[in-house]
Amino acid sequence: MRGSITSEMWESINSTWIEFRELNYERLVAGGVSEFFDWVKTRSHLFRGVTVGTMLQDDSFHFARLGTFMERGDNTARILDVKFHILL
Repeated sequence: MRGSITSEMWESINSTWIEFRELNYERLVAGGVSEFFDWVKTRSHLFRGVTVGTMLQDDSFHFARLGTFMERGDNTARILDVKFHILL
């Protein structure tokens, strides 16, 4: 996998991992859970932007995008399933 990703993607993953390892429970409680979730969303958006912006659009790129679209479809199906049961 390392040969398929760009150096920018690797740096994004690596810096996220380093920042994550520095987190502890006291810091999480002090900052609040919503601050942690905002950090996760920011890191996720950063990685997605780096992926789309720097990766060659070959099979590896399409495989990564396929995973994104499958996850979106799964989440949409779950929402529809819950809403269907609420309507009953």
